[in-house]
Amino acid sequence: YFTDELEPGTYVYRVIVTQDAGCQDASESVTIQVNEDPQVFVSADDTEFCNGGFTTLHSEVVGGAGSNNYQWQEWNGSDWVNIANETSADYTTPVLGEGSYQYRVIVTQDSGCESVSDGITLTVNGDPIVTDSADDTEFCNGGTTILHATVVGGAGVNHYQSQQLVGSVWVDISGATNSNFTTPVLSASTYNYRVVVTQDAGCEGVSDGIVIIVNDDPQVFDSADDTEFCEGGTTTLHATVVGGAGASQYQWQQLFGTLWVDISGATNADYTTIPLNEGTYLYRVTVQQDSGCEGVSDGILITINDDPDVFATADDIEICEGGTGILHSEVVG
Repeated sequence: YFTDELEPGTYVYRVIVTQDAGCQDASESVTIQVNEDPQVFVSADDTEFCNGGFTTLHSEVVGGAGSNNYQWQEWNGSDWVNIANETSADYTTPVLGEGSYQYRVIVTQDSGCESVSDGITLTVNGDPIVTDSADDTEFCNGGTTILHATVVGGAGVNHYQSQQLVGSVWVDISGATNSNFTTPVLSASTYNYRVVVTQDAGCEGVSDGIVIIVNDDPQVFDSADDTEFCEGGTTTLHATVVGGAGASQYQWQQLFGTLWVDISGATNADYTTIPLNEGTYLYRVTVQQDSGCEGVSDGILITINDDPDVFATADDIEICEGGTGILHSEVVG
């Protein structure tokens, strides 16, 4: 006896046999359990990664009856195509190029039991683009700077490793595994840094590298329009800066006893003194630039004298009409 196609449920059958007059018996009953088709679910270790990566797909079967038989398939754009020899519960893709891929799995069991998973889409991106920048790329001996990494594209969480070029080899900087990296205090030289970013399977990008130039501190020279004049006069002091890095900020100072004191408002390259009394005055200028850049002039001495004494004399102080005389002047101080 062949049953009809059966819906899910429980069915009980037996057979009755009759023979010659009076001979009859019935078999024990047999129970047929008809289940729903199995449910098939598919997942992936990673559904988005980069060119050159791969992933493993997993199937999960719920329900049905009997042992499972698997067949993985790939969508070719118009039809689902069996993947040769991929008949296990898990499937590891080949190395994939940039693009989009769709997979599913067919599961068959005992008579009548079959199901197909929904398709799963894998997105394969280009590698991330990594750019680096610095708060300051040129400063002075004893300064530091902060480097920053920016990542565009790829897939997954970013993992950073800053590197420094030593000779011709890029060397990992211990502990420099964040998007920002603060250099140690640097001495005068040239330094080259870059950052390597890795993401999920196959995703990696490297920045072009950034050059940091560390100069010696600036040299600062001072001069004056006049270094010696008389009480009540003024002069203008001038600062000249050679080297260093970045814009210069000035502060003129005057020596009082043993202490150099800032002159209020004297923050330009030139400084005109107030009218000065008799005495000596010592001035200097401090210059600050970018991180670590500072220089101080040697100082310039201004001497203020008393006004001169002037004396006049004549060869003859009394003469007659039509005569002449010679006058003489003498300046002291």
